[in-house]
Amino acid sequence: MKALQVDKKVGRIGAARLLAALAPTAAAKLGPLELVTIDPPALPGDGWHRVHTNLAGICGSDLATVEGHASPYFDDWVSFPFVPGHEVVGHLESGQRVVIEPVLGHAARGFELPFPDAAPGDGNDYAHLATGHLEPGIQIGFCNSTCGGWAPEFVAHDSQIHHVPDAMSDEQAVMVEPAAGGIHAALLTWPAIATVDQPVVAVLGAGTMGLCAVAGLRRYVPGVQIVVGARYPHHRGHARPHRAVAPRNPTRRRIHLRHRDDAGWVAPSYLRPRRRDRAGARLRPTGLGHLPDRRSRRCHRSRRHRGSAWRSEDRLRLPTTAQESESVMPRPGFVLEVDRSTPPILFWRGENFSLEKLPAGRSRVIYPPEPLKPLDDIDGAIRHALLNPHDHDPLPSLLFAGMKLTIAFDDVSLPLPKMRKPDTRQRVMEAVLDMAAEAGVDDVHIIAALGLHRRMHEYELRHALGDRIYDAFHPRGM
Repeated sequence: MKALQVDKKVGRIGAARLLAALAPTAAAKLGPLELVTIDPPALPGDGWHRVHTNLAGICGSDLATVEGHASPYFDDWVSFPFVPGHEVVGHLESGQRVVIEPVLGHAARGFELPFPDAAPGDGNDYAHLATGHLEPGIQIGFCNSTCGGWAPEFVAHDSQIHHVPDAMSDEQAVMVEPAAGGIHAALLTWPAIATVDQPVVAVLGAGTMGLCAVAGLRRYVPGVQIVVGARYPHHRGHARPHRAVAPRNPTRRRIHLRHRDDAGWVAPSYLRPRRRDRAGARLRPTGLGHLPDRRSRRCHRSRRHRGSAWRSEDRLRLPTTAQESESVMPRPGFVLEVDRSTPPILFWRGENFSLEKLPAGRSRVIYPPEPLKPLDDIDGAIRHALLNPHDHDPLPSLLFAGMKLTIAFDDVSLPLPKMRKPDTRQRVMEAVLDMAAEAGVDDVHIIAALGLHRRMHEYELRHALGDRIYDAFHPRGM
């Protein structure tokens, strides 16, 4: 069958990125997207169905891929070559029309759900999106095993398929996936504005996703005032039927929104900015930097700052030359003591973020220092730590023949992006087992100390322990 396919060809990706701003048509022709002839994908197993494409949408992530702007952060969750297309309406072999929930979650990849009624992306890590009996891929349209909607047919799991009522046209049905994303974003605003009088929500962008978010806010979040930052006049026109305010000059109006409450914009307290000379408006501890004056050096020595201690002239300055970069000190860590002037702070909440106002006078926010340089010899550093532990005897002096040695490890989650193999836990345990073997210890047990957390899957254990340790100890129980 004919299909539009993306392959990881660095030259074509680079050419598309260079040409995208100058000649978009040329970028598409020379980029990583090609019209090819491929075989239809095989059904991966039970519960899978062949879906024939009726209509497929073009998402912003698809355009970013075609134009070479897609972030390499997601490379571990994509398998090349892949056929794009995750906004799809199609029909099964029986003729039943369906839309697709594209994420390739636990059920699609052959794993048990982490809890009842879990959504495909739920769970305490995202390793399942790159493992199982499928090739890596966050969703249909980025996975080599499933193909995507930019081909005549692809495969989808029972957990991803939703039937389309006869009254809904294909043109309406293909909008289900982006509309669901916009409505989901709208619903996530509710915890933040539920206790706010006259809430205001800003939607940045009035394309398809932005307008879906506006419609979701108007339908499911009553009483909210919606401000839309729309780039084009026709976008502003589409937003106004939803009683959204779309300023003609978003940049100028944003200034009024920030600094003038008497201009007709009523912003709740958690959206109102603090004075620009407060730490909340300026403190952005990133990169390498100088501490430019004596007052800042005093702050550095104490490693503790009040919520309004730094003014705009005290901002960290980035080095401008390579020689300067080598001479400057790393970014220090510090503790921010929260006071009444400290603005709401961004927290990671599950798969989302939330702004939370912390209690003044009894809250501290710890900002870590800049990471240390990576170790050149990880195994050597591990062995040195085992031979020279802090305030304890070296490990070999504690080992003797006939003893029972128990090694416990925890942390069911896997880091994102994925840790480069071998996992550090594997390196440490292999070093300990080598020392135990040298001491004649042959009664060794390994415990996955997970407490009340769920049991680890085989792929998680193999990732943490390595094949050598897993194959040796798992048959005896772990």
